[in-house]
Amino acid sequence: MTFAYRKQIFFALIFGVIIYLGYKEDNTSAVNSKRGILAAALVLVAQGTMTQYTGPFTKGFEALWRGISRYTVIYLVILIFMLYQTADDARQLLKYLYPELGKPVSKGMHTYDDNCEFELGNLWDNIDHYYAMHLFGWFFTTLMIRDTYFLHFWSVLDELLELSWQHILPHFRECWWDHIIVDVLGSNTPGIILGMLFIKKTGLREFDWLGRKGKKSIKDWDVLHNHRRFGGLCALYLIVTANFLCGFFIMNSLWIPPKNLINIYRLTVWFTLGAMSIGELHDDVETWGTEKRRQTPISNEYRWIVCGVMALETVISWKFRHGTGNLLDNPTPLYISLPWIISSAILVFYYLYLRFKKNRVTKYGDSPWEIEARKAQAAGTTAAPSKSEKKKEKAAAAIAEVKQKVEEKIETVQQTINHNHEEKTRSAAKNKKTEPTPVETEITDARKRWNKRKAGEEVESPEIQAQETPVRVPEEDEWRTVASTKPLRRKGKSKRD
Repeated sequence: MTFAYRKQIFFALIFGVIIYLGYKEDNTSAVNSKRGILAAALVLVAQGTMTQYTGPFTKGFEALWRGISRYTVIYLVILIFMLYQTADDARQLLKYLYPELGKPVSKGMHTYDDNCEFELGNLWDNIDHYYAMHLFGWFFTTLMIRDTYFLHFWSVLDELLELSWQHILPHFRECWWDHIIVDVLGSNTPGIILGMLFIKKTGLREFDWLGRKGKKSIKDWDVLHNHRRFGGLCALYLIVTANFLCGFFIMNSLWIPPKNLINIYRLTVWFTLGAMSIGELHDDVETWGTEKRRQTPISNEYRWIVCGVMALETVISWKFRHGTGNLLDNPTPLYISLPWIISSAILVFYYLYLRFKKNRVTKYGDSPWEIEARKAQAAGTTAAPSKSEKKKEKAAAAIAEVKQKVEEKIETVQQTINHNHEEKTRSAAKNKKTEPTPVETEITDARKRWNKRKAGEEVESPEIQAQETPVRVPEEDEWRTVASTKPLRRKGKSKRD
């Protein structure tokens, strides 16, 4: 067992003993106050033994976040002191903050199923301070969790929790359209969308609680194979569930009206503490099974504080449940408890299977089968493609084939156009005629006459042709050219020959 784990076990044991003594003992106000102060001091000392680190703090705002962390610890010790009081003393102590407290709360804790007619007027009546708390609450919850898949699933699970607890807390009773339209569609979903837009615009890091990034199908998601990620996801759901339920039950147990500012103070503690602890948890599950975990160890200081606050609020709500006026001590029907018991058992058994199976994911990813898997991945060995990927590849191949055929057709048409243009050019050059000079014309005529005489045909004399054509006196050079090109007569032949 490492030194870090010993410190965590020490803190958990001290905290457990303090909660047990605070729940069991019921003495006078003076004795309870002394023991409450002593228990709070002891928890501060135990919390101081936890490893201090700068994990959740952003550079440039480190002092601010350290101050906020002390603010959350103050809330922790206040809860410890309240746990050691009687129900009446704890409720009356709040009068020092707000004099109107210390008396039962009935106004503002009404049910929402008085008139379930689906009308616009009824919808508008339910747009009250709870609607605003839902909208802003889901916006800030999104800034903590930063995973759309997780948030939308939790939005629906939130309404199932209200349905499961309305037999004990009548304030959860709502009409069907209030659950679906006003809560899920009207406030939860817009809060999630606005929160994710804010995260993307500001460049904050998004979380992947399911380990789905880089995976080809749902069955490859890391949450189904890594016990650390699966356990972290279940723990996160447990924390947000406890926070949601305790917000209503501790308000009733201590007689705090819904519109009192103490509820706002509590939410600020949970949002700031949740931002740091959820960041710790995400870094824990992301680095589990990697070499990075060995180089940068992950502490869990603020996760332990969250667990302490959650446990204290739960115990206080249960200890001071009597005499609230808004909580009913009704037995839980089997059709409500049985699905939750079965679901919880399945989650526990699946976690144990992932935790103790042969090829489980180790802390540093240094087991033999993990080393072999990384070598295979480095060598290029990949899993078989899924059906959706095969369809995408087939469609891409068909598109590429059609594109290639179109390009070939365009190239063929272009070649045909170029060939026709060249043919027209050659034909035009071939058919183009040049006008001969007068000397060339006469030479050509003289050759034609000579060929006709040679063949024994009658040839018109140049005198007759001259009568038909206009008389032109040739130049001296032209006569010489004609005379020099006139063919010689053969001997023994007549002139006509």
